[in-house]
Amino acid sequence: MLGSIAGAALVAAAAWSLGRWLLRRQELPAAVHFAVGAAVLSVCVFALLSMHQARPLVLLTLGVACLAPLVRHRPSWPRCQWPPWWIALPGCVYAALYLVHALGPEIQADALSYHLELGVKGGFPERISFYRMLPQGIETLFAFAYALGGEQAAKLLHLAFLAATLPLIASWRSGQGWAGALFYAITPVVGVSATAAYTDAAMVFYIVATVWLVVQWWRTGDTRLLWPIGLCAGFCYAIKFTGGLIAPLALVAVLWRRQYRGALALVASSVFVAAPWVARSAILTGNPFAPLMNRWFPNPHFYIDTERQLGEYLRSYGNVQWESIGLELTLYGDALQGLLGPAWLLLPVALLSLRQRGGRLLLLASMLAGVPWFLNIGVRFLMPALPFLALALMTSVPRWAGVLLLLGHAVTSWPAVIAMYAPREAWALRPGWPQAAAEQRIAAMVHQHTPANARILDLSNAPTAIIRRDLVNGWQSALGNRLVQAMQYGATPDRGLFLEWRSRFPESRLTAVRVRFASGQKETAGLQEVRLIRPSGESLPPGVTWSLSAWPNVWDAPLAVDRNLVSAWRTWEPVRAGMFWEVEFPSPEPLAEVRVVAHRSSEKLRLELWGLETEWRALPLPQIPQPTAGLNLKPAVV
Repeated sequence: MLGSIAGAALVAAAAWSLGRWLLRRQELPAAVHFAVGAAVLSVCVFALLSMHQARPLVLLTLGVACLAPLVRHRPSWPRCQWPPWWIALPGCVYAALYLVHALGPEIQADALSYHLELGVKGGFPERISFYRMLPQGIETLFAFAYALGGEQAAKLLHLAFLAATLPLIASWRSGQGWAGALFYAITPVVGVSATAAYTDAAMVFYIVATVWLVVQWWRTGDTRLLWPIGLCAGFCYAIKFTGGLIAPLALVAVLWRRQYRGALALVASSVFVAAPWVARSAILTGNPFAPLMNRWFPNPHFYIDTERQLGEYLRSYGNVQWESIGLELTLYGDALQGLLGPAWLLLPVALLSLRQRGGRLLLLASMLAGVPWFLNIGVRFLMPALPFLALALMTSVPRWAGVLLLLGHAVTSWPAVIAMYAPREAWALRPGWPQAAAEQRIAAMVHQHTPANARILDLSNAPTAIIRRDLVNGWQSALGNRLVQAMQYGATPDRGLFLEWRSRFPESRLTAVRVRFASGQKETAGLQEVRLIRPSGESLPPGVTWSLSAWPNVWDAPLAVDRNLVSAWRTWEPVRAGMFWEVEFPSPEPLAEVRVVAHRSSEKLRLELWGLETEWRALPLPQIPQPTAGLNLKPAVV
């Protein structure tokens, strides 16, 4: 436990010291020093991870080197306005609660699945998957802390970001500012996220720091603040894709005052912290924004249809109705994976702050920070808006009412009280010391029953971060998608699962054959197999010199001629007229028949078959395919 505390403290102190040195000529709060230093330190750790040099001794040396400025220049105690006693008392109680949970074993699924992976495995894993290609700016700092103090050090470091957020929030208003800061901090979803190796509390911290710096720059006109603004805004993208909105908004604020040189400084510093993740994605996948935006940057690693289905789910979480969103957010906490607490039902009172200019700015900031929530309606994605909403709420009521509201929120957000009104499945802190999660038992089982070099198909979202095996998840990569689909074919009774189109024609010497979709549909489609048959009746064996092409998804084109019915070339996006699969031979091949086998989902599509001699010509193809039946697909699946 002491090692975990020391590891987290070293990383946090190194970040603060580095930021203090970088901003040594400016009088700024310690939280801003921490923000700037942590962003730059993350880039340094990224470089070490990329070079496979993120060993504990190297990271310890880096941390000690960042502390060097403290030796030459003795730091003064950071100046801040301390909260009044009626805020400090519940704040200390919740600080103790959060500290206990942060020092316990990691039990949160996402942390055990990917947030801790860089630390556990000491570098970037080789296999490409959805979560591994997300920006991981905070995870690099988790890797730093994990190398020094284990998973508890990573959790404590994340809790430090929450602690650093509070004085920045409080600086807006004196007593009301601290009330708003604590109202945000004791919200159940904030507590459970901040005490785990997640990134949401850090994301909120950098958004608040960016807004604080922009406000200070707007008031003072100090151009030296522009590059810290860029670092904080750009690092929002390095934490999460949804943070990519912050830097453009900050840039708009700068351009609004026609500070064009300052805009260049802001852009350059933003790129410095965000570009490593964009470059990594571009180099590994060909898509600079992988694993998203695959329609604009097609690649062989992620399918468009998987991204579309994921987006549809995250915008609704299955079947959550919009009229029940308020209660789901505040009282239930299970369907949307998080809980705000019943005190947030009084949020409409915050509209009274529209009477003041500061209140209007707070509500505007909350709206802009909350825009990404409409892409993912999970409660965690609403956290960036909560500090501004909490401040607006506290400035809308008298001080005595704010005290009562805060104390009521503190009582109803306590773990034992949450259990009285929220479902057992609600995502919130639980009373008592955290117990080992089921993910830990799954990892132990896998390690016990599989060899170290095992390659495992994961159908249940196993905790990838703590399993030291080569896992292929069922939906996080193109390979996993193909394997799962093949298994579904094998598990489906073959009652016309596939359809076959047979094209017979006089012997022709063809140099290319193309199968084209002449109509479209909202679902995906594809070709399980294209069989090319000679006049003698034997199939033309696939040749290594064949040239295969397709639109879209050219990378899967070989799967249509691999003589395996459960593998297929698929569009992996809604079918549009003109999509095709094509094979070109190095020399003319005598053919008399082509058989096209597709899944029955292609039954309503109109297919065309074309052959190339001296020029392209249509080959006869029946529009009513024949179903196949009685096939044993299990050997093909294996």
